[in-house]
Amino acid sequence: MAGDPGTVVRRFGGRERPSASRDRSAGRPTTEGPPDVMTLPAGAPPLTDAHRLDASLATEQLGTDQAAGLDTATVAARTAQYGPNELAAAARTPAWKRLLGQFTDLLILILIAAAIVAFAVSGELKTPLVVLVVVVFNAILGFIQENRAEKSLEA
Repeated sequence: MAGDPGTVVRRFGGRERPSASRDRSAGRPTTEGPPDVMTLPAGAPPLTDAHRLDASLATEQLGTDQAAGLDTATVAARTAQYGPNELAAAARTPAWKRLLGQFTDLLILILIAAAIVAFAVSGELKTPLVVLVVVVFNAILGFIQENRAEKSLEA
């Protein structure tokens, strides 16, 4: 890549960003971060602060045409070199952990403690059971809402 004649290699930031890149030779996911280099056409000026550039200047520096885009051969070559243009899927938290996570809110913990104290002081089960039923009902509703929110983000 860096030794190819006619290409200029530009380095970005030097910070490692975690991602699931692919081992190009075997097509297997790897745990290495993405490379911090980008190959630009020969003679291109440095591509620093690309997000601040005018669209026409950025497309010129990246060696493409704003109206027509990249041709099929260039797309195939860049996909082979850099991998597909997609974000790595985040690891999902198991459902049981998400459900137990509903009981970590401070107010819920206070209600559970109040139910225990009410049982210990009065010895009756009615009040503590009502409080615990409300806490469990709240956890189930929170769990359902969290699942719906996750599914809407996946869509």
